[in-house]
Amino acid sequence: MNRGAVDGGARRNYYKSGIATALFIIFITGCSMPSEFNGKIHTVDGDLYVRAEGSGRELVLLHGLGDSSVTWRKVGPSLIAAGFRIITIDALGAGLSDKPGFPYDINSHARRVRVVLDALGVREAVFVGNSLGGSVALRYYQLYPESVSEFIFISPAAYPEGGWTGSFFWELPKIPTLLIDAIPARTLARLALRMNFGDARRITDEDVDVYTNEVGRPGAIESFVAQQRQLMPSPEQLASWTSSYSQIRVPVLVLWGTADAILNPKLGERFCKEVPSAEMIQLQGVGHAAQLEVPEVIAKAIVGRLSRKN
Repeated sequence: MNRGAVDGGARRNYYKSGIATALFIIFITGCSMPSEFNGKIHTVDGDLYVRAEGSGRELVLLHGLGDSSVTWRKVGPSLIAAGFRIITIDALGAGLSDKPGFPYDINSHARRVRVVLDALGVREAVFVGNSLGGSVALRYYQLYPESVSEFIFISPAAYPEGGWTGSFFWELPKIPTLLIDAIPARTLARLALRMNFGDARRITDEDVDVYTNEVGRPGAIESFVAQQRQLMPSPEQLASWTSSYSQIRVPVLVLWGTADAILNPKLGERFCKEVPSAEMIQLQGVGHAAQLEVPEVIAKAIVGRLSRKN
């Protein structure tokens, strides 16, 4: 268990923090939670930037490592227009959220999501996760199964192969941060987008502008490196978590680009074999961040999937 892991008495602090935050927000808003929220929610590890927009069935959108909630900006309007309430969260260390040195393990990420949803009064939701967001959503389900009604995954990091890092490079003192900091923010943004897109011609100037801003936020690089060091679960955790996938009982849709250069689509096929309720749709020529590359396809898939349940 790395130093960011939360258990025992610290776990109780999460619940107390979530309850206190929820009661405070309810008090200042007049005993009922507004459907719209745009601001910070406190957790024991730091404040998280959260947006809740729209009304209807609730969708929690979780981004991947090195990303932030801006990854959903192209998909969100279509989901709201279709009658959903979407909740986007900048994970600790990302976007407008606080960027401390720790804890960035998957357990802590999942428990912070619980604090946010408690504060917003969300009892059950559909979880939509890309990459690390998928890891966090899966762990959240293992901790709080009653709070998840359905999963929609976009290239989820369900296994350590390529998804949960911990290589020797990231453990080197100072060197990773110095090397990444030496790359101009706009160049770094372009490189990251090219890694995440199957077809670089789909990268827009707006994409580059948005991610140049994200990369340039104070503490962003340091937090990214810290996550690389802390995300990898212990061998015992890995075995326990992945072996429990067969116990998932909610519907699962997996969307995976065939040109994903970060996580091999075969991992999606493996996941669907282990999860009885899962089905997979392959997106031809699409990369790792399909919500950015083909947002209209992702929005249509999500709306179509959830509409048929109503």
